[in-house]
Amino acid sequence: MADLEYLESFASEARKNCLFCIANLGVGHVGGSLSIIEILTYLLNGEMRNLYPDDPGCEDRDMLVVSKGHSGPALYSILAKKGYFPMSWLNTLNQGGTRLPSHCDRNQTPGIDMSTGSLGQGISAACGIAYAAKLKKTDQRTYCIIGDGETEEGQNWEAAMFAKAKCLDNLIVITDYNKLQLDGPVAQVLSLNDLETKWRAFGWEVIRCNGHDLKDLDRAFSQCHERNGQPKMVICDTVKAKGFPRLENKPESHNANISLDEVKELYNNDVPSWLGEKDRPEPLKFKKASLPKPASSCIEDTSVEMRQAYCQTLMDIAEKDPRLVILEADLMKSSGTVPFMNRFGVRAIDCGIAEANMVGIASGLSVQGYIPFAATFACFAGRRTFDQFFISSNYARLNVKLVGTDPGVAAVYNGGTHMPFEDIGLMRMIPDLVIAEPSDAASVSGLVRAMYDYQGCCYLRLQRKDSPAIYAKDEKFELGRSKVLAEGKDVTLIGLGAVMMQQVLKAASMLEKDGIHATVIDALTVKPLDSGLILAKAKETGAIVTCENHQVDGGLGMAVTKLLADENVPCRMGYIGIQGRFGQVGNLDYLIHEYNLSAEDICAKAKAILERK
Repeated sequence: MADLEYLESFASEARKNCLFCIANLGVGHVGGSLSIIEILTYLLNGEMRNLYPDDPGCEDRDMLVVSKGHSGPALYSILAKKGYFPMSWLNTLNQGGTRLPSHCDRNQTPGIDMSTGSLGQGISAACGIAYAAKLKKTDQRTYCIIGDGETEEGQNWEAAMFAKAKCLDNLIVITDYNKLQLDGPVAQVLSLNDLETKWRAFGWEVIRCNGHDLKDLDRAFSQCHERNGQPKMVICDTVKAKGFPRLENKPESHNANISLDEVKELYNNDVPSWLGEKDRPEPLKFKKASLPKPASSCIEDTSVEMRQAYCQTLMDIAEKDPRLVILEADLMKSSGTVPFMNRFGVRAIDCGIAEANMVGIASGLSVQGYIPFAATFACFAGRRTFDQFFISSNYARLNVKLVGTDPGVAAVYNGGTHMPFEDIGLMRMIPDLVIAEPSDAASVSGLVRAMYDYQGCCYLRLQRKDSPAIYAKDEKFELGRSKVLAEGKDVTLIGLGAVMMQQVLKAASMLEKDGIHATVIDALTVKPLDSGLILAKAKETGAIVTCENHQVDGGLGMAVTKLLADENVPCRMGYIGIQGRFGQVGNLDYLIHEYNLSAEDICAKAKAILERK
């Protein structure tokens, strides 16, 4: 039985500190912070095990994901009181250089296990954390707090199905059921109907309690630990902005203006001692991860399909490193990873047709120290998982490798809906993300190994089918380094990916017959570019044609152009790529010619820019 008298006193002080923290700034997420004070108080005072303020990263600790990340002020007030950081930090909420941002950030604030803010993503990360605990065969529990309005996000239900299917009985999700969201009552905006019955229908154990009654919370969580075999849902009936009369139980409390004067009046001028203290945290400065040493291909037969090289390389790594796991979204057969599943079992995670959830799970696995490679068609990797990959993986500065297969016209018979011409453009906007596209089986193997060695997020653009070998089986590959396949003095052809490198090599041969000597570069990595090589060749030849199976806008061509402009290197540019069009169905040869990606098109473009000399 918990010490209820102590917990009630703790919660009362935490609510007071939370209010003064927000009032000191003058505006903040009052409603959803005050509604979970008692819940957090209970969790962080004995319910969660192995929590040590002087060792917040203790590997054996139970973990907490506050998916409704805007409730950060509530969590900060409790973490500060527990000693994770000085109470004076509460003066800095949302101010420049703070370590206490409006939404929870695992890299900024000691005691935060997962960065959150984009609603609906936290439960997927929690599933990944819980799954990792199962892989490690520990008794570690994972807790996740979600909002009732947040429950309208479909990703929650993808995660709910996954948790039941994988028997994650070490996962406890808590719904802050205050029945209000920003635009009004949840029942009016988008009714959840019978929430208990809904979660039970997804196969969860459901317990309901008063989220402000610490004795009832104790009962609910005690019941959780008595029942195994199913994930647990604790529905906590709460009041939005509990304890602040002017905003209590009102939708406008979500993000509201409150003044120090009214909070002082509420507490009869009993001001916390930390208020106004000058001690401020040092702002964090993140260093870019260093690129790893060159990695060798491990493919004996360089004529195999590129997806086969992908799977074989992962299997070779996984034999030596138990941290490597793969995730698929009902595409193991398409991605060629069935052999991995047959060999490594539970380290191959099929998430079903739920790409957003897959990336969230991958992020949770990374929190636990695993190295996840998550694959799906490139059209889904870019369009469907972008928010999850941006926030849960990259913003959280985790170590997730996302693989997009069948890029551009390589989607062939899947047609226009499945033909991503925009994925590189999207991914280039993510800070520090490494983006690579191999051109044959050997480069697949080398780049996969290099990404495995790299501590940070990566995006691999992967053609699934076979492509003629360009490199020897023992070739070494390095992120951020391109390969020169031919030297010429007249023009530089920079290609990217299997589809285009075959056309570039053919074009170089055709130009040679016409007396035009071309330098041929296989870019391999779009971000970071091999800047030194490209600048050197721009100066040597004075003419570059970029060749990509992607929209020219946002892709390789624009990346090279920006590099030249930034370095003030004059160079005539030509662009081969998709020019503002959607995809369509057809065989590869038809599509290459339809979108002017052929060797003949490359030759014509090279000659045209040379005429501008």
